[in-house]
Amino acid sequence: MTTATTMLKMVGIIGDVHGEDVALEAALHFLQFEGPFDALFCTGDLPAKQGIGDMDRACQLLDDAGVLTIRGNHDRWMIESESVADFFGGDDKVASLATRAFLHSLPPFREFETPLGPLLLCHGIARDDMSGIYPGGNDDEISRALESYGLPGKYRLMVNGHTHRRMVRPLTDFTIINAGSLRWEENPGFLIADFVAATVHLFDVTPFTYQITRAGSIGLPT
Repeated sequence: MTTATTMLKMVGIIGDVHGEDVALEAALHFLQFEGPFDALFCTGDLPAKQGIGDMDRACQLLDDAGVLTIRGNHDRWMIESESVADFFGGDDKVASLATRAFLHSLPPFREFETPLGPLLLCHGIARDDMSGIYPGGNDDEISRALESYGLPGKYRLMVNGHTHRRMVRPLTDFTIINAGSLRWEENPGFLIADFVAATVHLFDVTPFTYQITRAGSIGLPT
């Protein structure tokens, strides 16, 4: 069992799922043969609009595979507010009891140790599941925003989601890793992070065929 004190040398990272159970299954199947991994991560946001995939099956896949999943804002909305039921499809078919229990079990963040330093796994920025870091923008402004959350100095790495933008963004003594999303409209893919080799490997999931292809590698600051 992976705990906060486990030294993570290599992890698979899946971004926001949004009901894409078949893409998730393809990613998990691929990762099964690429390991062994010290952990598999998922940045949450499991619900999707009606007619898109199968959220119940996606949650079951994550649970069965022991993926360390974080609660996203969509997950929080589903368990906290009845008013969003229509957005996710309405009536009691929105989620099974098992899925609701799974969503309730998700923490807002998790902390780990890696050879490159402490890592924070979250959905947005720390406990704030509605904020995110996008590509572009000024590094100094982003660093100041992260400092307002007290992250630099405490962590060296942050694995997050929310923006659906896959990226590895190094800042001063702090690196952001985002696997993007599995939504077919948004360049679906996932990552493998090797913290010993200080490299993140990118993979694409082809929409509709669900073929996995390598999309390059990016080095991490050491």
